[in-house]
Formats: sequence, C-alpha cells, structure tokens
Amino acid sequence: MRLFVAVWPPPEAVAHLDAALDPVRAADDARGVRWQPPSRWHLTVAFLGELADERCEQARDRLARTAVRHRPTPPVRLAGAGTFGRGMLWVGVRDADASGPVDAAGAGTPAGAGTPAGPSGLAALAGLARSVQGALRRSGFAVEERAWRPHVTLARMRSGRPDPRPLARALASYEGPPWSVASLALVRSTTGPQPRYDDVAVLPLGRADPTT
Repeated sequence: MRLFVAVWPPPEAVAHLDAALDPVRAADDARGVRWQPPSRWHLTVAFLGELADERCEQARDRLARTAVRHRPTPPVRLAGAGTFGRGMLWVGVRDADASGPVDAAGAGTPAGAGTPAGPSGLAALAGLARSVQGALRRSGFAVEERAWRPHVTLARMRSGRPDPRPLARALASYEGPPWSVASLALVRSTTGPQPRYDDVAVLPLGRADPTT
C-alpha cells in the first residue's frame, strides 16, 4: 500500500474554501489548471511510500501511540496562498488570531499586540508533525528530513503552464473559518487515471484509539 499521514480539514473549512475558489477557477488565468478536488484536500504530515501490510499495521500502532500524547490544537485556519515554483498552487495555514501574508511555512502576522499566552495553534501543529515524523523514523520508516511546510495543494500546472502566480495573488487575502486539529489519518493513496485517497485509520488526539 502507498501510504501517507495527513490532517483532514473539517467539512466547514473545505466548503468555505471551495466557495472562495469558484471565481478563481472561472478566471482566464485558470485555463488548463489541474485542480485538486475538495475531497482530496489535506495537510501532509509524513509520506511513507509503498509498505507491506505488516508495516502498515506497525505504522498505525506507532501513530496511535503518538496521537494519544497530543491534545487537539488551538484554532488554526486555512489562509493566504502561494506557489512552489510554477508547478503548484497552495493555500496556507496560520493561527486563527493572526493576519497578514502567509508564507510557505504557514507563518502569519499576529493580529493583536503582545504575545498570546500558551502555544499557538500553528506551533502545536508543527510540534505534532515533528513528533509524528520522529516516531516513524525511530521505527525504521523512511520519512524525509526537511522543514515541514503546512499547506493544502489546490492545483498543479502542466509544465509550469499556466503561471500559477496570478491565481495565488487572487487568493492572497483568503481567510477560512477557524478549526482545531483533533486527529491524524493514515491514508492509502491509489494512483492511476482516477486517483483516490482512503483512510486506513483515523487516530484521535489526546485519547486512546477506540478501535484498539
């Protein structure tokens, strides 16, 4: 099985972004864009690649033990947009009480003066990602060691065309509703003419997996 670990935005966040994308998808700049369907919008936490069934079970068990040690995060939101080169358009993630532009690491500018008490939602989410990746590596899974950049891929371009930068500018001021990350998902990716994602397991944060 081809697997990855993901965070799924809740239905209300997906619906809000989907509606905001309607005029962007209809624009002349969007002709020829390969849009990702809302059913596949997610934040990738770790990519595991092809695994045998027994390794899939080991990954699930490791994720369950990691998830129970983390509480649901303070609120975050999908916000802003950007590109990776000219091949991909993404929407970012930031704290629910932040404003300003979002970079590829999800950073934003705090909306109010001073420093908020306690860890921010984005910091908690990044800490969760580091914990998941570290636990999987210690179990022998080949997880890439690079800076984690929370984002949702919206579209891919064929050979860099059309230029995604005008689309990113059109979404630069986007702000979705706040939500808390409350679970991790181990997801099977099926490639081919009709790719699809299916949950192998959904692990709640801060409490034991009810299916174990």
